[in-house]
Amino acid sequence: MISLPTWGLRSMPATFVTNIPTPYRVSMFNSLLKETERRGVNFFVLFMNRTEPNRNWAIEDELEFPYEQWDMPIATMKGVYFRFSLPFVLRAVKGNRHLILGGSWNDLNIMAIALLKRMRLIKNKISFWTEANYLTVGAQRSSRVKQFVRRFVLSSGDGYFFIPGEMSAITLKKWGVTCGDRIVLLPNLPHLQFEDNISTWDGSNNSRPVFTIVARLDEETKGIENFIECLGVERIRKIRLNIIGSGHDFARYEKYIKNRDLSDHVFLLGELPGDDVIRHLKNSDVFVLPSFSDPSPLSLVEACKIGLPLLVSDRCGNHHECLISGENGYLFDPSEAQQVALAFDRILANRSNWPNFSKGSVELAARNFDPQSVLRRLVAHL
Repeated sequence: MISLPTWGLRSMPATFVTNIPTPYRVSMFNSLLKETERRGVNFFVLFMNRTEPNRNWAIEDELEFPYEQWDMPIATMKGVYFRFSLPFVLRAVKGNRHLILGGSWNDLNIMAIALLKRMRLIKNKISFWTEANYLTVGAQRSSRVKQFVRRFVLSSGDGYFFIPGEMSAITLKKWGVTCGDRIVLLPNLPHLQFEDNISTWDGSNNSRPVFTIVARLDEETKGIENFIECLGVERIRKIRLNIIGSGHDFARYEKYIKNRDLSDHVFLLGELPGDDVIRHLKNSDVFVLPSFSDPSPLSLVEACKIGLPLLVSDRCGNHHECLISGENGYLFDPSEAQQVALAFDRILANRSNWPNFSKGSVELAARNFDPQSVLRRLVAHL
């Protein structure tokens, strides 16, 4: 366990309990610290692990906020992580603080805290920080037992539901979780460096339009090969497709590109630091996210901030807040090849409207992802 001992849990009014530190979460917590200090309050973060299988980021920012980072053994079965630590659970509930439970509802530590609350063995106020999306691969693998346990856990709180947007509100209702007026919007926020690069697209000098994907290279969830297959070779050869990200399917995509003779059109750029991602996005014409499963993708918010026209799967949870079809891009169902191709054809045919699409993206980003508004709203509910 890694901890910052200069802070005491007893003095903290709120504790975030979540799985691992990610770059965008670290950036948000650092910004939240400044906002809470201005308002005379504070918070603490309990991380279960530093990394998870297939989820390992380089954290460029220093963790300025008070936190503890535990190191629980993790077992994996059918894509679900299993870990549990009774000392971690007891540490979380100590002092009767307001607990904001992040990570997944099916994490054993989260389930244990929910059970303690149900049994009235703890007095903590319990809120959930969830990106619930009924269209993800995991959510669609359902059963009666899973539905019961999920509803049991998510209905155990007496605090708030911190959610990224409309998709989560729709999903919680579908799952039979009553939220009432306890919903607090807490969308994923890009690193502050994106705030310095808000702009509108006013035409590029690219001889071929540059489309860019920023995603983990995992075909089951991100559907990159499916996207290319739905379009077909001739459509892909009309553009340059940059793919930024790493993952276990890198070799698979490399082979696919070579076998279809697309090496001059599709480029695997690997994992890049934030500054390089921004540079590539600013040199792009269209942002693409063809995911089969994506609860609330940060890359989509980043593309909005940069001011790019969008071509996005309807499985991306925050598409409600990032995209208005025909105004700043087009939406498609990734399982319907004709829809994918039609959306692609439409955005290419509307090239003269890309400056207006860009303005639409920037306006939506300003309306839904202003960091000061989001952080103030969060602090007010700690």
